[in-house]
Amino acid sequence: MDGGPAGGRRPRRLAADRRRPEDPGQLVETITSLVKRKLGLAVGIVTNGRLTDPTPAAFYAHMADSTDRDALAAALMNAPKFNVLLGGGADDFLPAEKGGRRKDERNLLESGGREVVRTKLEMENAAAYRDGTLLGLFAGGPLALGKQRDSGVAQPALSDLVRRAIQCLQTNRRGYVLIVDEALVAQSAEVNDGENTIRETLELDRSLD
Repeated sequence: MDGGPAGGRRPRRLAADRRRPEDPGQLVETITSLVKRKLGLAVGIVTNGRLTDPTPAAFYAHMADSTDRDALAAALMNAPKFNVLLGGGADDFLPAEKGGRRKDERNLLESGGREVVRTKLEMENAAAYRDGTLLGLFAGGPLALGKQRDSGVAQPALSDLVRRAIQCLQTNRRGYVLIVDEALVAQSAEVNDGENTIRETLELDRSLD
């Protein structure tokens, strides 16, 4: 991805929006699409932020504006099929009457081919072997910080998401690619929250252990 000046807060342009120099009319294929098409690998994205945040979106979207979450949610639903998608941002996929925030009032979770889970228990009970996508949306926005989970917020930790994603993806004998985004480190660092920055960094370490 490209970013503007540190204090600019202008919309970032997704790297996936780049055009091929030899053929400006053709978009550069995302790495997740490429490995799935050419190598037959299973692919997944795990984040404790929104699935529509700029970092995850760089692996499925072709857009100039990384802040348009309505469009990014639609792009994810139309992207080449992921095997596993786990994170937050449920309100980007749902209309207001379903607890979401979509301006077009569409319910993107009604489309077929996906098993939608909304709780940690549902995620753990979902079958690892599947033809469709396991789509987990565990919060309207980003997932809870570790400190909030310790206080009783019943959401999965990043390490839970990574573990379950690997269990599902490794059923593909050709192998897999899993994108892991620890969004809560940046969220905490941006507001100079040292305690949660360290806690979430340790959570990332547990996730990759």
